[in-house]
Amino acid sequence: MVRIALLSLLVVGPGCSMNRLTANTTADVFKEAAPAFDHHWDYEFAGAAAPSNLMQLEGFLRVVPENRTLLIELARGYTAYAYGWIEDEKEIASQEDMEREEHLAHRARLMYLRARDLAFRDLEQDAEGVTAMRRRPLPDFQKFLAAHFVDKEQAEGLFWAGYAWGSAINLSREDPTMIADLGYAKALVEHSAVLDE
Repeated sequence: MVRIALLSLLVVGPGCSMNRLTANTTADVFKEAAPAFDHHWDYEFAGAAAPSNLMQLEGFLRVVPENRTLLIELARGYTAYAYGWIEDEKEIASQEDMEREEHLAHRARLMYLRARDLAFRDLEQDAEGVTAMRRRPLPDFQKFLAAHFVDKEQAEGLFWAGYAWGSAINLSREDPTMIADLGYAKALVEHSAVLDE
């Protein structure tokens, strides 16, 4: 019985670590290749490709949930897709179809919130408890950011967390609980700018 258990570990173990290695390596390749998507000459083609790229990255994130490159690329990708494509469709729909406009606003808001949460998962790796600080008074949150985020390399995660959160709030103007969080989103972006100087 012990031999069978050890044999199964030998078979499963290397496969799992190989999957993790592949996912980590692919994350780095995606990051290097991202400018090709950002600068593609055909807007519609890029928009059609974006969801499959995001789903691939989500798949890799399941294998390596702590991979910071994946967390940031997904946060950036969801934010860009929601802003660049879904909100565009929403604006067009606003002139013709109120129900579709509301549906698209809901989709964009969900993507922005997913982006915010992914960025916060990245920030947690530098400062455990930063997500919980969102429930504390704003001055406490600002002090926490100033104390725990001091390096320029941390600016990107702060920016995407704040920008995505602010974008979700912008689509939730009739939701007082979302509006109340605006100061937190602003604090993240402002602190990101300080670090990025």
